[in-house]
Amino acid sequence: MAVVRCSNGHYYDDEKFSRCPHCGIFANLDISQMKGGSRRKENDEKTVALSQTGRMPEDICRTIALEEALKNPGDDQKTVGYFSDSRGNDFVTGWLVCVEGPERGRDFRLYHGFNQIGRNLGMTVCLAGDGGVSRENHCAVVYEARDNRFYLVPEGGNTVLLNGAVIRSPETIKTGDQIGVGGSELEFVAFCREGRVWEKE
Repeated sequence: MAVVRCSNGHYYDDEKFSRCPHCGIFANLDISQMKGGSRRKENDEKTVALSQTGRMPEDICRTIALEEALKNPGDDQKTVGYFSDSRGNDFVTGWLVCVEGPERGRDFRLYHGFNQIGRNLGMTVCLAGDGGVSRENHCAVVYEARDNRFYLVPEGGNTVLLNGAVIRSPETIKTGDQIGVGGSELEFVAFCREGRVWEKE
């Protein structure tokens, strides 16, 4: 392993990378060769952006990720979604539509099992703009495939309204029901309902 320093002051292992993984510059390339660039002082530890006003040499513009992709010509370089190994768990079962609150006008897909509602980006239903909603697991909409029903489940002692009334335990919900969380109101729409289910293959 040989640790080298690029012209921008970044340190990296030159046995793993042909150029700096932070800025794409070769270790022995003088940054002042690029139009709009400037030479860095040896003891300057600040990271600065390269000037984009001029055209950079082609070899600098190519990223390491691009080089890795080009090594495998059989790869069509398309983005492919990854879903649950359990076939059917990624099928849509219903929707929530925000009719009041910061996310008004947005819709959220619901799937098999627990669909958690919160402000965190990891939640199935992310109401990031509503400060009255818990960051994680304010409540959940649960689709139970065995009986083909949906339930609204309050979590963590948070206040959850169903059609204007506070609920403290799981309640069955149906299309048109209004769910109140924080300063938001969500209308529930079922895709899976009587006479419509995702058949197992």
